[in-house]
Amino acid sequence: MSTTPVPLPLYVGTDKTYAFIWHSFVSILSISLHLVFILGIRKLCGWNSNFSFTLLLINSLLCILRLAIQFIAALSAVFQLECTQHPDVCIGFASLAFASYFTIVILNFLLTFHRLVYTAFPFKVNRYLRKSILQVILANLLLFFLCFAVVLNTDLLGATWNDLYMGWKVVLTRNPDVFLFLNSLSNYGIGCINLVAYSFLFALLFQRKLLSFKRNRELKMTLQVLCTVVCEVVLFVYWQFCTSDMNAPWGRIVGETTNLLFFDITILPYLILNGNIHAQLKAIIKPNSLQPPQSTLKVMQSKEVTIVLR
Repeated sequence: MSTTPVPLPLYVGTDKTYAFIWHSFVSILSISLHLVFILGIRKLCGWNSNFSFTLLLINSLLCILRLAIQFIAALSAVFQLECTQHPDVCIGFASLAFASYFTIVILNFLLTFHRLVYTAFPFKVNRYLRKSILQVILANLLLFFLCFAVVLNTDLLGATWNDLYMGWKVVLTRNPDVFLFLNSLSNYGIGCINLVAYSFLFALLFQRKLLSFKRNRELKMTLQVLCTVVCEVVLFVYWQFCTSDMNAPWGRIVGETTNLLFFDITILPYLILNGNIHAQLKAIIKPNSLQPPQSTLKVMQSKEVTIVLR
């Protein structure tokens, strides 16, 4: 995430209203996309090979929470809730926002790991990644989210919402170097881990002659992953190496917008390219269009034994 501190107020009067409208537009649009995505994958969630859809569902729920916090925080700034007078409220906003963000980053790594092991060891992985193990993983994710949110409300670590420029900043009296290190670590993870992992995964599929790029489904699957990875690398480069003028209103708007767009780059390729999700959404609009749902899903699952990049 972009967390460059800005000491000066940026928005006054109508400028603050325009900034709020932009924050609201991006947040509400993203929330709507995640709600549609949840409708499309809710019946695909499960354990074993379908655990990736379960992770995606949890990812979307956390993204909705993060985006809702952004909207509420921006709304509070419009209604003149000053963080100097209500510091606990603004720190509370940040604790939920960043606890969601770091949990989402971990979820993305778990999703990559799940796809990788199911592709590399399709016939052995079920012995180790049993339902009970996967449930423990989810419980630990919930525990991490709660603990991180609590820690951000203590003197150990801190970030806060700043109403003067409608953005997030590090609390300088709460180990800012540690927070910035964690933020940089997550940025490098976003930019590098998936790039390396998916490169290895596609090389493995190609070596096993399971990927020829001759079928439409394979092309969509490849494009789906490629779009996500490219967007993650672009955001990583921007967050870590681009020094835009964050003292200017447009610089701040761009920085906050990239933060919000990060929460869409995982689901957008699915919504645009994934046939399974299209079928589920079509079944909601036209209930008789998915016939029969159980047998169709079983056929999909049997195919996912070797390729789980749905």
